[in-house]
Amino acid sequence: MGFLKWIVVLLTPVALVAAVWAGDRLLTRPDRAVVERVKGDLLTVQDALLRFEYEHGYLPEELSALVPLYLRQDHLVGGREDTYVYERSARRLIRAEALTVRGIWQREIRLERALPAAPDLQDVFLLEETVDQLLVPVGPSLTQPPDGAFVFEGEWYSEMTYGWEVRADPASSRGAYIHCKEGIGNGPGQIHSGVYDFYNIEESAEYSSLSYHIRIPTAGRYYLYGRMWTTGSHCSNIVIAGVNTTDPSTASSGDYAGASMANTTPFRWVWTAAGDRPHYLEAGDHKIHIFIHEDGIRLDQLALSPMPLEGDTAYEPNLYPNRGTAFAAAAETPVDLTFDLESVVLEPACPPRGNLVLRRVLPAEGLLMVDIYLDEAPTGREDGRLRHYELPLESLPEIAFLPLGLEGLELEGLPRREYLLRAVAKLGGEVVAECHVPLMRPFAWEVSPVFDFLEVNAKGPLDPGIAADAVEWTPLACDKFDVFGVLDFGLQTTGNSLHASQWKTIYARTSIEVPTAGHYLFKIQSDDQMLLWIDGKLLHRHEQRAPVTRSAARPKISLGAGRHTMLMRVNQAGESAWHDGRWQATVRIRTLDDRLSTVFGN
Repeated sequence: MGFLKWIVVLLTPVALVAAVWAGDRLLTRPDRAVVERVKGDLLTVQDALLRFEYEHGYLPEELSALVPLYLRQDHLVGGREDTYVYERSARRLIRAEALTVRGIWQREIRLERALPAAPDLQDVFLLEETVDQLLVPVGPSLTQPPDGAFVFEGEWYSEMTYGWEVRADPASSRGAYIHCKEGIGNGPGQIHSGVYDFYNIEESAEYSSLSYHIRIPTAGRYYLYGRMWTTGSHCSNIVIAGVNTTDPSTASSGDYAGASMANTTPFRWVWTAAGDRPHYLEAGDHKIHIFIHEDGIRLDQLALSPMPLEGDTAYEPNLYPNRGTAFAAAAETPVDLTFDLESVVLEPACPPRGNLVLRRVLPAEGLLMVDIYLDEAPTGREDGRLRHYELPLESLPEIAFLPLGLEGLELEGLPRREYLLRAVAKLGGEVVAECHVPLMRPFAWEVSPVFDFLEVNAKGPLDPGIAADAVEWTPLACDKFDVFGVLDFGLQTTGNSLHASQWKTIYARTSIEVPTAGHYLFKIQSDDQMLLWIDGKLLHRHEQRAPVTRSAARPKISLGAGRHTMLMRVNQAGESAWHDGRWQATVRIRTLDDRLSTVFGN
């Protein structure tokens, strides 16, 4: 009994402390929720400051300079005083009023953020042109990696499904990085909402994945890092990185496996860890998977390091994916092809820019024939060919770029419809690689003035059959689409895509010409609720409040030959829990088998 008595004596203080802690947590829960929300608001303003600095090269003099292109006014002002104290020279952002947390005892919390140091200015390095117009990226001088670490380039991928592109950039190592554009679709949207590669023709029900086959010469425990560049602190900042994990499409849980690689210093290259634990790797072959959890992310380099990495230093690569691996021994093609496009929109005021990217999968010999086409567009050739290249395989670097030849198109007279940009590589007459992506000259959309928020079941002032007062419709300019051709009403109304006006409704209208009567596949996305009328008849109702990356509808609609009018009404609710509030919608008209249709805009 004496022994038990001593145990009780020893445990009583512990139990008392635990009870006090649990009681305090329970009592402070409402106030702690407020603190977390205000922390998110603070990060939103910080991210806007860093975005401004990235785009202008300096911080704004006052926070008011962020309105309306970077923030709404309500992000900054609350009650009768300024919400924040902004110390530009000290690079500090402070919540002006302390927050009170009431529990067993009361305390005050003052929130502030120290902005990261301004990025160093980089010398300009250009793509070096070699023979046959092949462009090879060149980057800055690099530092040797830490002892025992293995570093390789993000753009030196082994396999890729969709969603990723290689982009030339003079400030990144070896002059290029790999990225997923903002708006391509995030992991939850793919897995739980079935968005997948929505913009592509014949979209497939597979997840976006990126993988690297590597051979490690020395067994050991390694942390996985990515040199990342992101556009947010609490969104657009995470990929999932797995070492020797399964593809998410085959995972029994229907979700992807791996650790979160989450960067919280946007608009900077920063080494970011995938989880907080090292992996034990035997010497030999391994596979690294990268899955999109949130889009709008760049990867410059990846590293396996026996010790944690800090800072932003780019290292000289000392490991080459594919080399010496079983994957390379079994590879059936020496190259992979992808496109690097600033936008899919083809307009005279927004001329297309981009390249074809060649990734050398493994060394090979022979003459590679590469042809680039824009199907059904007036390219001056009957086969729609834009460019032809003949490239000696033995001289190909790991990554190279080829100009597309889009600058020669007569865009003014190009019909308003979708076109298929595709590239084909042949070796010895056999196709060894190909890729494609739909481009578009958008329908001629016009948008109405902004109205107060209308519930989806409410009648609106410009609905068909309503005797509406005359309003001024404004053409939607080509720079008011996002890079995937999605109408962006935030850009149209305030110039701010990420933080559009809240609790508003807008209409957009256009007319189309249908050459052949029949059933068509309509590919529709909307953020938030949407009503779609054709010739005054309501044919689609979208009632979700979700971003377009988690919003996909595919109704089949019958259209007669001739001219038709389309009218959409799109709501914008409040910002999401992730502190973003885009206002977007898109309608693509395809054949029933999801090929490009001949429907065009007037």
